[in-house]
Amino acid sequence: MSSTKSRRIAVFGATGSTGSATIRSLIKRHDFVLELRLMVRSKAKLLGLIPELRHSSNLVIHEGQLTDTATVRSCVENADIIICTIGENDNRPGCRPIQDIAKSTIDALQELKLSSRDWKRPRLILLSSSTWNERFALHEGPVVNWLLKTAFHYPYLDLRLATSMFEASPDLLSLLLVQPSALVQDEPSGMAISTEWVSVAVSYADLGEGFTELALEESYAQLGAVGVSSKGAIGGEGLRKYGFEMFSRIIRGLFIGYMPGYWAFKNYMNRR
Repeated sequence: MSSTKSRRIAVFGATGSTGSATIRSLIKRHDFVLELRLMVRSKAKLLGLIPELRHSSNLVIHEGQLTDTATVRSCVENADIIICTIGENDNRPGCRPIQDIAKSTIDALQELKLSSRDWKRPRLILLSSSTWNERFALHEGPVVNWLLKTAFHYPYLDLRLATSMFEASPDLLSLLLVQPSALVQDEPSGMAISTEWVSVAVSYADLGEGFTELALEESYAQLGAVGVSSKGAIGGEGLRKYGFEMFSRIIRGLFIGYMPGYWAFKNYMNRR
């Protein structure tokens, strides 16, 4: 078995839309020998989403919370690649899932580094956003960029703080930010990876293919940030197809952000 054709990959967020698309893409790659280590809160939910995992070899599923350092440590031990697709979609005050997994991952890697002579620094591929890439944001324009940063203030704050935590630990991990624009549920149209531009949207299926390519191909090993796009969303066609959905998300995020009692009311109604 050639070492250049094998990877041990740990994945956080496997039950989310991006994570599950990435898993589906990874298990289709027969040109690599892959050992998958997936950490989820519910194994039953994962197998319900991706039933073909029941028959996958070289697979370990870890159940635990994002703050459970011991479980995170078991998941990332000897991993070549760590993929993190965790995040919050709603503009929820105080959300911190990415910070939680960042702290647990850094603590776990520190413990592994100190306890093993054979420890090696993994590559961590983190789902980020084109909104926080200056080059990509130029294509959005200042007004749209402000709207996005405001409408998704709280999840972006979580992302930025977690990113800073990872960036402050170069001795423990090599960081690659995957920075797409809007994420949409749609049929795959082919993915494109670039350091120069992103289209207006990317389907989860195409984004999953992008994560797989970035995890397996050595040509991306030295990059710090990339965009992943759906080829079917490039240019005016993408804006016509996804513009209304994107605008609706922005309006919802702005509404929630300027209505501090929204989540308290929603939680109250859910308890009734």
